[in-house]
Amino acid sequence: MKNLLKSLLAAQAEITNPIKNASNPHFRNRYADLSSVLESVQEPLNKQGLVLTQTLKQSESGVLLVTTLWHAESGESMESWIALNPAKQDPQGYAAACTYYRRLSIKAMCGLAEVDDDGNEASKPAAKQAAPKPSVTAQKVAQKVGGEILDVVTLVGMMNEAKDLASLNALAAKAKGLPEADKQQAREAYAQRIEELEATQNA
Repeated sequence: MKNLLKSLLAAQAEITNPIKNASNPHFRNRYADLSSVLESVQEPLNKQGLVLTQTLKQSESGVLLVTTLWHAESGESMESWIALNPAKQDPQGYAAACTYYRRLSIKAMCGLAEVDDDGNEASKPAAKQAAPKPSVTAQKVAQKVGGEILDVVTLVGMMNEAKDLASLNALAAKAKGLPEADKQQAREAYAQRIEELEATQNA
């Protein structure tokens, strides 16, 4: 692994965080899509003789996304894998889940930082930030929907089952009432489901 790690060290000196070129209007945040993530890492990696591959593999756990970083000259490699668990077990669902996890896996493999959605949270004075809430309280939405109080787990499950964009957007609006500790989970569920819905519409 010595050759690979030496080359990766040199590549990381040139890799920058990907440009946030896509937006999520309901959570008012921007994020880097797969093309932006690839653009930020491919040239620095290739310049150092490193090749990034991502393949799909069937296993007992289902379909796995395998991300491998190769040192071309020595053949040394390191890999990570994650099971794809789309809300809908169809080609469009797997395609959307694959796209979502590809960009997360690349960022993890190359050591890219997870940054605030818009930088606002990082700029808040520490003294003014709300104290962490108890875990049970943190999972409660600060509003009632149909006479039922939803927690983040229930809301995410409803997002995963949303049949159309209108339903998904309505759930995204409800997620604004979640405690800050739970909003990121809702954002990720929204981003994955909207990719699935768009893939279905374009099929």
